[in-house]
Amino acid sequence: MSDHFNKLKINLVSKQLAQTVFKGEVLDWNIFPYFKGNNALTYDVFEQINDYLRTLPEDNCAALFEVYKKIHTLLELPPATLDLDLKLLVTELFRHTDINQVKDWIDLRANIAIPSVLEDMYVESDENTGNRNRTYIREDYKWLIALSVLLRLMTPIWGEYISKTSKEKGNNFKEYYAAELLRDTYLQNSIPMVKLKDFVLENIPKKKSMISATMAAFSEEDFPDWVTRLIVVRKLCLEDIRGINNDSHLIKVMFQYIRHRLKTVDNNFLGIIKEKFTTETNTVGDDTNNLSKIEGYKIRQKLSAGDVASIRHGLSNPYLVAQKLCANIDLALIDEALEALEPLYMQLIDNAQRALLQYVLRPVCTAPSLLLLNKKDLVQTMAVGQAVLWNAGWHDVAALMTAIPITDDEFLNLQFSGVRARITRAQYDRLDYLYPYNKRPQGKQRIIKNQNAAVAEIEKLSDVFINTDWRLNIPQVWIDRARLPFKIARYSAPADIKVKIADLVIAIAEKEKPFDIIKDSLISAV
Repeated sequence: MSDHFNKLKINLVSKQLAQTVFKGEVLDWNIFPYFKGNNALTYDVFEQINDYLRTLPEDNCAALFEVYKKIHTLLELPPATLDLDLKLLVTELFRHTDINQVKDWIDLRANIAIPSVLEDMYVESDENTGNRNRTYIREDYKWLIALSVLLRLMTPIWGEYISKTSKEKGNNFKEYYAAELLRDTYLQNSIPMVKLKDFVLENIPKKKSMISATMAAFSEEDFPDWVTRLIVVRKLCLEDIRGINNDSHLIKVMFQYIRHRLKTVDNNFLGIIKEKFTTETNTVGDDTNNLSKIEGYKIRQKLSAGDVASIRHGLSNPYLVAQKLCANIDLALIDEALEALEPLYMQLIDNAQRALLQYVLRPVCTAPSLLLLNKKDLVQTMAVGQAVLWNAGWHDVAALMTAIPITDDEFLNLQFSGVRARITRAQYDRLDYLYPYNKRPQGKQRIIKNQNAAVAEIEKLSDVFINTDWRLNIPQVWIDRARLPFKIARYSAPADIKVKIADLVIAIAEKEKPFDIIKDSLISAV
């Protein structure tokens, strides 16, 4: 019997198959996304991680294999239901590891050669054209190797995940979402990961045009993160780290990969995009023309009729959509909401109400998807949004999202005329963190401060609801159960409506399942 019988091992069986093995149990993993089109490897991808696993106690190996079994079972489910639960399991997997122990193992026991070209320390000098963030010294490289060794635990998982979700996630973003599975692990803020992010950022020229990525709704600020995630998923968990060839090492591999991605950035997104207009040269200190240029381009519509049909079908079952937003929702609420919303079929839906619905459905679909719905499906989806909001305690927002404005000739407008509560400083700071890209004011009024885009949107939505009275389309039984002083015939937005909408926007941005928690508990946890 092998003295390694009780140790966890990862085997590379073929270009299509990897196996995790422990005490005679075998789990098969599809790793074809990693090796399609590649020649046969001349080294064992899992040699170093297996060497390290042999140093672990049996109960540690057993715990790791138990998580592998849970992940293997989970990956048999449809792609749409994977990400949240899979992220939790990946976090659990790495709780049974310690990158500091891996680093010590590399220092003392691992058969890994460190490139001789690396210096022991960084010395600033006039001859040195680089900087510290672009430079790896020997100690940095050992940490990078430690990260690379641990990431090989993810190679079988990522192979299976990408093979199942690449169609849904898109070819350009399959690795981006695969790397997202690590977000809550300690690796995300580990020494080598932070160093890697700095290295990538420093090696992307500031003047590199990102028009193609920007026009695909992918900002220049997000591009370094995209490249970093590609390196993590495509390179660090796969490259040869034995150090046999002194001229071939991870730093060189990463640098060349960054350069390759910079050269092919147009092909990765919308292709080469050229400006259709020229603007006058700005005078010094004049920011008049320094606004977004997106209006200056015309992008061909790429959404096919089949895509539109698929989106509509995905939102066609209100009960399934509601359960995706809130797993424990009482489906009777959906029936009650659908019945109450009959009057909406003959009404114009305000853009502010559509915007609220887009926020609520953000966890399950993109905002533009709702613009493709016909009136019947839109009202049906609004019933879902209303029921989910009400169930989670967002009563005022739920009421306004489906209300009908009362015209002046119907009733005397009795809207609230006192002092309205403003968005708090704490909310503003949180929104500034969650939505960091401010909109620069137009014109030459330099005294106007840049305004956060989320704050501006919340102000605009609130003004719509504040400036009129409303007839509610909420089941009376809901109001009775909640013992709220709502009047169906005429309702005015409360004084703190801006604060409530801001709380909702923050909760949706910060929480994976914001409607599984009652509002007051959720806000206190933020």
